[in-house]
Amino acid sequence: MMKDFELKNDTNAVFSFNTRGSNFKYMLLNGNIYISHVSSYALSVEIPEEINGAVVTGILNGAIHDLGCSSITLPKTLKYIGSHAIYDCSEITTLSIPKNVEYIEERAIVHCPKLECVHMECRHINKLPNFMIDDCGNLKSLYFYANADNIDKKFIRDEHRSFKIFCNPKNSIIKQLDDSDFKIEPCYTSSLERFLDENCQPENLDKG
Repeated sequence: MMKDFELKNDTNAVFSFNTRGSNFKYMLLNGNIYISHVSSYALSVEIPEEINGAVVTGILNGAIHDLGCSSITLPKTLKYIGSHAIYDCSEITTLSIPKNVEYIEERAIVHCPKLECVHMECRHINKLPNFMIDDCGNLKSLYFYANADNIDKKFIRDEHRSFKIFCNPKNSIIKQLDDSDFKIEPCYTSSLERFLDENCQPENLDKG
């Protein structure tokens, strides 16, 4: 666990919440909800942003394990993702990491054999850990919208490096991974982002 992120148990109790064919077990840590286990027979699992008025802030180690659903939606309120948080989910093909995520533990996404695409929406993350994605051999693309300050060059296991990383040409990861074997392709999140990047350069502003 990262040194600057510590979880404190408020009650030592595990609670349960049911919705849309899914059961969520959770703990109260630091005054917020952390999901400790998910079970479901639904084809799509959506983790709620709030439970009984409390904000869902984290997913603990091994919480989402051995689900047969085709999609998992993580809450926009999420800030923490533990080790093996998403593990052995055999049917998911895409996954989005929400923009408010700040901490991700090593091997957060493990053994999801059909996972092809990951969208890293997080804007405030400080580090991508060692083997963040592991044993997901069908991975083809990672869309990276974050500007992480510290990226472990082994954040994805070596045998997965045939996939491509798509990101803004100004993204800090381009420089950090410049001497790595990763295939990096420029990508904009919207036509507006492309317009601003291409038309708001100093040389273009001077012409105005």
